Amino acid sequence: MKIEEILMKHFEWTEDEINKKQNSLKTLKYIKDENVVFEKFELYKKNFDITMSEFIKMLKLSPAILTYTEENIQGKLDLLQNEFGIEKSEFIKLIKQQPAIFCVSAEILKEKIKLYQTEFGMKESELTKLLKRQPVLFCLAEDNIKRKAEFYQTEFDLEKSEFIKMIKSMPTLLGITEKNIKDKIEFYQTEFNLTRLEFNKLIKTLPVILSYSETSIKSKVQLYMKEFGLTKPEFIKILKGLPGILCYSEESVKEKHKQTFDLSIPKEFIINNISILTAPKNTLKIRYFILRQIASKEDILRKTNWSMTNQNKTYARLMYLQNKMQRKIKLSEILSAEKIFSNIHKVSSKELMQKYPLPKEFIYEVQEKFFEEEGITFSAEEKEFIEKEYAE
Repeated sequence: MKIEEILMKHFEWTEDEINKKQNSLKTLKYIKDENVVFEKFELYKKNFDITMSEFIKMLKLSPAILTYTEENIQGKLDLLQNEFGIEKSEFIKLIKQQPAIFCVSAEILKEKIKLYQTEFGMKESELTKLLKRQPVLFCLAEDNIKRKAEFYQTEFDLEKSEFIKMIKSMPTLLGITEKNIKDKIEFYQTEFNLTRLEFNKLIKTLPVILSYSETSIKSKVQLYMKEFGLTKPEFIKILKGLPGILCYSEESVKEKHKQTFDLSIPKEFIINNISILTAPKNTLKIRYFILRQIASKEDILRKTNWSMTNQNKTYARLMYLQNKMQRKIKLSEILSAEKIFSNIHKVSSKELMQKYPLPKEFIYEVQEKFFEEEGITFSAEEKEFIEKEYAE
């Protein structure tokens, strides 16, 4: 029986999967007995507690796992433990996700370690992290890695230090084809009317968008437009100021819309003060409630980035100023920069937060007030956060 027939009969391969892996299967033509494959499964099961479904998945990712002996496998485990301090449990997780790591010989692995250290200045801890997250990058040819590095630097007008920073944050960039990258460039420029300079800036800030599919990006744009009532140009304006919005989950986007809707925050404010979309979702209303003790909604919405000031700092400053000044406190005093505040009052916010810790009783008291006046309340998740964060 041919290896292709064995895989289709016993290991859930389809004809399409067989066709896609023809090159890999050529090296397995010598396997004509299905028992050979089952014996290999028993080997992985005995050594690494691999289930049949996991074995099938590994096979589909890398058919070459059928060529390794128990000695080969143990040697790779010993090597990774010695070079990276990989625990056996981590090794098992690694081979389930990227069985291609077996393809890398000890010599090649050491060469790759040296390459990533010299070319990209990676430390041992960063290399270990890279191996655990993307072991397939240790399978790439050295010439391929160097060519890809040169391509990115030239294509996006990057300094080498900028490219190294990008690679450390998203090493999978080395595995994306140049054609794929150029297609993404054309898509983003066309879809969002970006100049090349704007797109290059976007990539430096958020290289991960090169890994997103066009379908997922278009879907995310439609979600924002629907939830916040945005036009395409309005979304593009937000994107240029906060590229990270493309990374937020659908759940996160809907939750942020609900919060801003509950607080009657108009979309114009969001467009011009996009940092509000990055405010921790469990504390946005708390921050707003505390500030409303001293300012009207209109005053707050005129203040840029009010949503980014920590609620514990806001409360501590409020209590301190009320006790010290014996007068109505201004919003600008509460939200002033730390250096300015400490120079004026000769006290740091850290000291004040220790002296005036925010009690959950205060949070619920002002929430009750705003529920009566404006119908604003906390969600179950926000209440859970308060109970945990401000437990006595």
